[in-house]
Amino acid sequence: MEIKRHLSEDVLDGYVMRTLTGTATLRSESHLLICEACRHRLEEMEQFLIAVRAAPRTRVTSARSYRFSHETDDGLIVSEVTRFGTKGWTARHWGPQLNGGRTTKTLKEATAYLVESFHQMFPEHVCTERCWNDEIPRDQV
Repeated sequence: MEIKRHLSEDVLDGYVMRTLTGTATLRSESHLLICEACRHRLEEMEQFLIAVRAAPRTRVTSARSYRFSHETDDGLIVSEVTRFGTKGWTARHWGPQLNGGRTTKTLKEATAYLVESFHQMFPEHVCTERCWNDEIPRDQV
């Protein structure tokens, strides 16, 4: 049987994060029973969540992204890794005078970029209790 429509990234994200309604969950599970491609995408999202949750002091914002922040002498710097469809990952930093990043093919490359570039920009940084607080809205950073 040829499957004409696959589950969207948003539906898979909701399924993994357990935020779908009961009906949407049942529809998704029915589709996953017959669709190998969507099961594979779901497995990638689940593996991503396992890896991110194992990292200290990160907050998972969805099955496709996570964010952490550091209070620096230059202000609050937010760093985020986000799944970029099926093509890769975006890794970026932003803050009062900073907004940049890159797209990578793998989660490992994206995370390595964030860690390395942050340490290059802020080599003397020591985390405080204000670090890792992702509750501040982006427009206030």
